[in-house]
Amino acid sequence: MRHRLSDYDHKFRELLEGDYDLILVDIDGVIMTPSQYLCSSQWYVSYLPEAASYLHKIDYLFGSYLNNFDLYTSYIKPSNELATKITQDLYHCFTATEFKSVDQNLIDALSDLSDKKLVLGLTGRVHSFHDMTASWLNNLGMEFTDNHGDMKIEGYNSQLTSGIIYVGHDEKTALPHDKGKVLDRFIEKMNLNVRKILFIDDFAKNLDHVQQFCDQNQIEFVGI
Repeated sequence: MRHRLSDYDHKFRELLEGDYDLILVDIDGVIMTPSQYLCSSQWYVSYLPEAASYLHKIDYLFGSYLNNFDLYTSYIKPSNELATKITQDLYHCFTATEFKSVDQNLIDALSDLSDKKLVLGLTGRVHSFHDMTASWLNNLGMEFTDNHGDMKIEGYNSQLTSGIIYVGHDEKTALPHDKGKVLDRFIEKMNLNVRKILFIDDFAKNLDHVQQFCDQNQIEFVGI
């Protein structure tokens, strides 16, 4: 089942009142966003092919994240140099900008719920950005459920810290890992019995990945 945040006209408490065992929330573009377009999640997915072209002399049209994400993965040549450059550029971009809330009502509703239900962040950011991420979230008053400590997933550079799952990026391409596959590993490691998930993300591709995981495991899915 899919909805849009606009369907609720900022009445997010109504949205969150369902019988969810797990509420997952993307951070960039959902909880917070840079004060300018530069460094935003929309900017990042546009920047990826530009960096690839710079390093590999690839000349093709990337188009939108939704329609041509597979095109990017097909044409790009794996390179640790690429991943390192993109991560460094993104780090410098993040440290030089200020973030604001996308909608403070959503932050307030999620934070109030975090001590009653399991509310976790599920972000494509790498874990090395945790300190600055936590600082900005704290400034905005966003609280996640933090009762599982720190966890790492072998085979991925993914980590759970302070209630946030940092999905991380592929070390060769700098593309975010599949959120559904990473979530699968964390739910197993946390020994959770999940029957219904609400996931809020600003990219349909991420919603698709988590829904695929839910469908494969007979979990009811609600995507926003």
